[in-house]
Amino acid sequence: MKKLTAILLIFLLTLSFAACEISDGSTSSTGEYSSISSALESSSTSSTGGGTVGNPCDEHVDVNDDGICDDCRQDVETTFDIIAVNDTHGRINDSSSQEGVDELTTYIKNTRAKNPNTIVLSSGDMWQGSGEGVLTEGALVVDWMNAVNFSSMTIGNHEYDWSKRVIEQNKELANFPFLGINIFDNATNERVSYCDASTIIEYGEYQVGIIGSIGDHVSSISGQHTKDMYFVTGDALTELVKNEANSLRAQGADLIIYSQHEGAQDYEVSSSPVLDKTIDYYYDIEISNYVDIVFEGHTHDAYTFYDSKGVWHLQGGGESSSISQASLNVNCANKKVEVTEAKNVYSSYYASLKDDEIVARLNEKYKDSIDFLDDVLGYNDTRRQNDLLPVAMQLYRDAALEKWGDKYNFVLAGGYLRLRSPGYLKKGNITYADLLEIFPFNNEIQLCSIKGQDLLNQFINNDNYPKSYTSYGESVKANIDKNKTYYLVTDSYCTYYAPNKLTLVDTYSPTVYLRDLLANYIKAGNLGTAPSDDPNYTLTAIADLISIGNGLAVGGETTEIYYAKGTILSIENNSYGNSYIEDENGNSIYVYGMWGNGNIQYANIPEEDRPVKGDTVVLKGTVKKYKQGDGSVIIEFFATTIVELIKG
Repeated sequence: MKKLTAILLIFLLTLSFAACEISDGSTSSTGEYSSISSALESSSTSSTGGGTVGNPCDEHVDVNDDGICDDCRQDVETTFDIIAVNDTHGRINDSSSQEGVDELTTYIKNTRAKNPNTIVLSSGDMWQGSGEGVLTEGALVVDWMNAVNFSSMTIGNHEYDWSKRVIEQNKELANFPFLGINIFDNATNERVSYCDASTIIEYGEYQVGIIGSIGDHVSSISGQHTKDMYFVTGDALTELVKNEANSLRAQGADLIIYSQHEGAQDYEVSSSPVLDKTIDYYYDIEISNYVDIVFEGHTHDAYTFYDSKGVWHLQGGGESSSISQASLNVNCANKKVEVTEAKNVYSSYYASLKDDEIVARLNEKYKDSIDFLDDVLGYNDTRRQNDLLPVAMQLYRDAALEKWGDKYNFVLAGGYLRLRSPGYLKKGNITYADLLEIFPFNNEIQLCSIKGQDLLNQFINNDNYPKSYTSYGESVKANIDKNKTYYLVTDSYCTYYAPNKLTLVDTYSPTVYLRDLLANYIKAGNLGTAPSDDPNYTLTAIADLISIGNGLAVGGETTEIYYAKGTILSIENNSYGNSYIEDENGNSIYVYGMWGNGNIQYANIPEEDRPVKGDTVVLKGTVKKYKQGDGSVIIEFFATTIVELIKG
């Protein structure tokens, strides 16, 4: 026992002599015991960070700013990598128009493997906008964020698309805090219970503070979901963030990150990344004196620049198109922070990485909710953008006439309606997932009353609102009595938009939305019939094309046009679309040239409509027996036109 005690005393004395000295040359007894305590704990991993617990950083000094403690010569500088994800809008799975997060997950894990001091955070709008996001009310996305070990998520305006109920629900699922320093309860004037002002994460000796806020976006949220809360903005928000930053510094934060769901609306950058023009932010730029780096969201604009105070601002492109990433050297002795790299990392950069299995596991976990997403509803014979909006209003009108037509003479169906990203309904086979991309909101169809004057101002004379008149509406729209009460059909977003001055009368169904009406419309064949169902032509098997070609003289070409279907194995020429396609029996043929309708060269076809490796195409063209430069002969499907494209 005496021998064990002696060994322990020697060990403690050794640690004592190794302790860092204070600047006057004497040894700090407080630092001595703190060093011993920290050393004994150094084998445990911090539950809130990625590093190990070590000596308190405030014992060190680094006057000459070389990253080494002037007294004990210990390294007091480390590098943090920060990855910020914004405006994912639920896009966990790959789609025909958007990347998912399978390769991004691998990229994040690879970054963390290289540097354990890697922080992953979100600047909002993470759940709403895709089939898997909408149908699980964001739960699938939160599960992914847990798996990737997010440190925080700033609340965005689209987190409110299902009301605060879903935010509170997802808060229970999340292993990370929701941030919203400026979201307050109307009744109490206190911060809402589901949001924190900030969070502190420990990475060994270092403490990282993250502050989160939302922009002035109440008007972009349905009024029924904002009536019990408000956002503090402008100078008042500036003061909130400054005070919180001071508090975090007092708690020992070595690095302060500001994650805001707001982006630069009006900025210009020169060839260097310094800001050339004043940022149209809702807060005073002097806040840059208090935070070390700012990650942003909401506008979906990918940028990196630093402001007049030298603080970097970054935003990713949104919807899984790109993320923001920065590397920072943090000196815990003198609290200096240097950004050594700030960049946008685009999905095309990490798309070649291996898919992480977490996405497949999540799809399996939630399959009962999302399995039907890829079921084909029907065919759309042309790409549709704003021309789909009158169709939508017609569907509102017809559904409302069926339900209320015998009781109410309503004038029109109309309201604010826009197609979400990708901003169009593709040509080809349409799934429910495609409809959820462009119409993701659970806005209910509603019958409302309105005064004649407001009907004129907000609907009839408002070109921003698509509309479809009933026969009654056509008869009265030119002679509206400004003082009379009329009826119209709209959706709940417009009903609760105060300037419309609408009074709710009835709801069509609490579980039927525009996308459901449109799904039934497509099932009925109202947007066209698939080419393969066209009796005017039949598909020719690739093996038969090759046989036809072999029967030609060398250099010969058929006069007859053939139709064939296959999956693209490779694109051999990016200008003309020369490629190889293969059918389901494993037969392949060389395609010389793929052209879009209207004789559009492959390179000039809009990117979202351009066939690539893995896509399935129906092509029409002639067959040619071509002699190559080396004397060999090849059968070509020649000068083809794209009839149908099915994205892989």
